[in-house]
Amino acid sequence: SSDLAVALLIAVPAVSIGLYLWRGSPGAADAPYAARPELVQPQATSRELLAFIAEQETTLTQNQNDAEGWLLLGRAYLAAGRFDDSANAVRKAIALGRNDAGTQTELVEALLNASGGLVTPPAQQAIDAALALDPAHPAARYYDGISKAQAGKVREAFEVWLKLAGETPAD
Repeated sequence: SSDLAVALLIAVPAVSIGLYLWRGSPGAADAPYAARPELVQPQATSRELLAFIAEQETTLTQNQNDAEGWLLLGRAYLAAGRFDDSANAVRKAIALGRNDAGTQTELVEALLNASGGLVTPPAQQAIDAALALDPAHPAARYYDGISKAQAGKVREAFEVWLKLAGETPAD
């Protein structure tokens, strides 16, 4: 058993290095994250998405009380990388009656994207609202863990995530 562990300890790095030298690019120049716009900026917005946004905006000027329409527009804005617009549209959906844990977590997603991943006070309010509406909501619990981690409460964050992982089906 210990012989197998020693053999693996030697074989795994040796095979990894060999594969990298054979298939990798050890001489390639660095590619800093900020210099790779395809990773920093959202992918190019499709014509279909832009057409849907325009159509939905027109529809909502005629029926401003359509909570479902505002939620759909918020999702489209999020997909297009228009995070502030997404948050505003989802807020309208919530104000018009789509106030459930799922919609609150969609607001959290828009706000986190707008802030570069930071849990801002409005995002925290949405997390709290989602958990108040459904304490078992998986996405709300996940974002609660992120909030705790960013606040320096790493142990509490891991407790949230480990409990969530334990309750999540394996598939």
